[in-house]
Amino acid sequence: MIKKRTFISENISNTKKAYDIDIEETTVTDGGTISQSAITENSDTINNVPIVSKETVLKDLTGLQTSKGYYTFKNTQLGVYSVEEKTAFSICNTKRNSKF
Repeated sequence: MIKKRTFISENISNTKKAYDIDIEETTVTDGGTISQSAITENSDTINNVPIVSKETVLKDLTGLQTSKGYYTFKNTQLGVYSVEEKTAFSICNTKRNSKF
């Protein structure tokens, strides 16, 4: 990995130049526990973090359901719904194909 560090760094730099990405990068360290004030101050960011993704659902379904050989899962759709304009949750709608 150390040998590739320069290569990766140059690729990141060139990608930023190509897409005209000019952002300030900061290193975030784990400080242990998060305070209530930090949660309140960053609530927009925290509420915008997805808790499920298409890739995760497909991986889980493949691992759980295909081991017996009954189904294959090639695609899935995630539905996101708002409740009381603040709370959001995701529902997984899978498409499954029988192997038989």
